[in-house]
Amino acid sequence: MNLKNNTYDVLILGGGVAACSAAIALKNNAPALQVLLVERKPRMKDGKDALRVGESLSAHSFRYLQELGVWDAFQKEGFDRSYGTSAAWGSSQLHHNEFLFSPFGYGWNLDRVAFDDFMVREAQDRSVDMTFDTYLEASKRTKEGWEIQLRKGDFRENITAKFVIDATGKKAAFASTQGAIKHKVDHLVGIYRFYEFPLGHAQTSQGICIESDEHGWWYSTHLSNGRFLVAYMSDAAIARNHHLKKETEFECHVHTTRHTCLRLFGAKPISEVALGAAHSQYLEPMAQTDWLAIGDAAMCYDPLSSLGMFKGLSSGLFGAYAVLDTLKGKPEGVQKYIRLMHSQWTAYSKKRQSYYNEEKRFPNAAFWQRRRGDLKENNITNQFTKSDHHETSIAI
Repeated sequence: MNLKNNTYDVLILGGGVAACSAAIALKNNAPALQVLLVERKPRMKDGKDALRVGESLSAHSFRYLQELGVWDAFQKEGFDRSYGTSAAWGSSQLHHNEFLFSPFGYGWNLDRVAFDDFMVREAQDRSVDMTFDTYLEASKRTKEGWEIQLRKGDFRENITAKFVIDATGKKAAFASTQGAIKHKVDHLVGIYRFYEFPLGHAQTSQGICIESDEHGWWYSTHLSNGRFLVAYMSDAAIARNHHLKKETEFECHVHTTRHTCLRLFGAKPISEVALGAAHSQYLEPMAQTDWLAIGDAAMCYDPLSSLGMFKGLSSGLFGAYAVLDTLKGKPEGVQKYIRLMHSQWTAYSKKRQSYYNEEKRFPNAAFWQRRRGDLKENNITNQFTKSDHHETSIAI
């Protein structure tokens, strides 16, 4: 493992966008802090076989890239711009939403592995200690913070940390050991496959396309290097009953679409059909005096929002500010963070409900019936304390 220290101010569990955002913000504001980032999986780098879902970065994310001090470096990476979205939602006709008319300009369709690696490099440039393929084996709260045992293969190492940030994704692995409860709103899953167009293939449509049907909705987008992603979002039980993880069933289903199948013309599959969790979820509590959750560990958004990476950047940044306050003896920073996250979840929940209510073509379909009533049934928006009047932008 060969860590530089065995005493740290902040331990960050996770190596994704939220974790790196927090690490960068901590070091930007307090360069002397000892920060360790621990990622359970091996480090992934760009390459044809390195494929990861989660490629949409909304236009208004640029302000957080600027605040993190990585905007100039991000622009030099040459990530593909996205100038709009198309949706057949509430109607079989395709409607276009051009980002050119947005005050934030264009967004990006990223190579997700390359973007994650970019964020890792930016954190390393700020002297954040990192170890990959490593996981937390045990933790114990002390008067000074935490005693932590890490494991990498057959090697174990003990460290101490004053504060722990949980950026372990939907599992919220550390927060769960502290008694935090994960509240699921739905059972949405994504069944997806990557494709590739031949070199020089003329792409007639760009950006993200959404197309709803009786049992869910399709998501498709062009990626870098001629690659293309198609995903079908539905409930886990529906996906299982229709055997959508089987290649033949998935391909048959995609070719019944009106718009998505046309975008696939000329493309060949380069991956197996895979399935991943895509449900909305919130954690309660999201923080205590010596730990807090960020990114998907704190809240998971419906992919319909295209706000997953935006939330990772913003919650990592705000979480870092709360940690800095705590280390300065100001516990109100954590409470402010909690109120902000609650406010964002409430705004997201209302917008999500509103958008699903716009699709009225399938009144008897179980998938749509659940989404017209699930937030009311779960009483989600009343679970949290009132916000402290922070503005939240939800760009569904």
